[in-house]
Amino acid sequence: MGGGMAISLSGWIERRVIQPEKTSQPEPLISDQVLNGLTLRLAACHHLAVDLPTVLTWLQRQLPATYTAIEGSCLCLALRMSQAHSLTLVTPSGITLTVDQATAMEAALTTRYRRTDDLVNGSREIPSQRQLPCWPHPLYAQQLTLDKKAEAWLLLPGGWPQNPFFEPLRRAFMEGLKICLAHHQHLEQAVEEERRDYAAGLHDTIAQELGYLRLRTSRLEKACRQLAPELETLASDIHLQTQRTYRQTRELITTARLTLEDDSLHLGLVRTVEEFEQLSGLVFELDNRAQPEGLSRQTAIQVLLIVREALSNSVRHSHASHVRIQLFPQVKGELLVRVDDNGQGIISEDAGSGSFGLGIMHERAQKIGGHLHVGSLSSGGTRVELIVTDDR
Repeated sequence: MGGGMAISLSGWIERRVIQPEKTSQPEPLISDQVLNGLTLRLAACHHLAVDLPTVLTWLQRQLPATYTAIEGSCLCLALRMSQAHSLTLVTPSGITLTVDQATAMEAALTTRYRRTDDLVNGSREIPSQRQLPCWPHPLYAQQLTLDKKAEAWLLLPGGWPQNPFFEPLRRAFMEGLKICLAHHQHLEQAVEEERRDYAAGLHDTIAQELGYLRLRTSRLEKACRQLAPELETLASDIHLQTQRTYRQTRELITTARLTLEDDSLHLGLVRTVEEFEQLSGLVFELDNRAQPEGLSRQTAIQVLLIVREALSNSVRHSHASHVRIQLFPQVKGELLVRVDDNGQGIISEDAGSGSFGLGIMHERAQKIGGHLHVGSLSSGGTRVELIVTDDR
């Protein structure tokens, strides 16, 4: 984990420290020391949306007064992380965009780059200055080339890009953000590897023992029913608790092992449908109308786990022959996830959190601020509905 980060950062430092002697040049408007400090501060960001305003505030203070004297002439940054369909607009601390300003800025950037396919082709063409609605001065935007999982634009007042300091400033932003994103990627990979090791350990030890106990307590319950009725209640309780603990352990293993290919909920759902089709005789239908996706990776994983639990219940309990999974975009950036089957429906008292599997789904929905409803369809069968908010 640390190796990749060390190489990237050390390489950047080497390029800055080991430089050939230069002929006398006019002093730049932004010194190399400030640019290097900017790169290091960006590289050290723990959470970009939280830490970037502080970095922009620091940089704003380093700029010549002639560039900060005009009201509204501040540095801004627009970010789009992974597969989010919306931009995150970052301004220096203490500077707040109005709703009209933020909407106009996002619309201008999104419209331009979608129209010219700059995002797809990776073009770095410099767009012309443009007067945005509700913005006091012409605004200039240039895309920063980062990686496949993130895009960024540096937003400056109209006259700034003609100054010689602009290109070094753009490179400093780009290098700092690249190092930061690479570091976060290494951390995520290390966490995933640790979770997989944890899941393997659970599977090879506790889960195996609990599986054995589950079978033995089932036989004990049946024996007590026939030979010692006075012990049947006790044996039944032991079997129930063993079975519950076994399922909880299996749930932990599934959660730890689950990954999203390319951070895509859709691909995760496709893989899940293929898996359940192989394990059962049911027909599964996936109807996803919610692309491009706008959920964070953590939320998408919880949504996928809720869908998996719903499919598991349909396979094991509902006596269904057909299951449909649907995803619909809703107002205010919400996502509706619906799982319907044509089975025997659900008992009303079990639709809350009384059932172990349903309880897990409710807990996962609460964890991501979602709303879950489980009930029977009038035509027969069960419907699971989850509403979750775009949280990028």
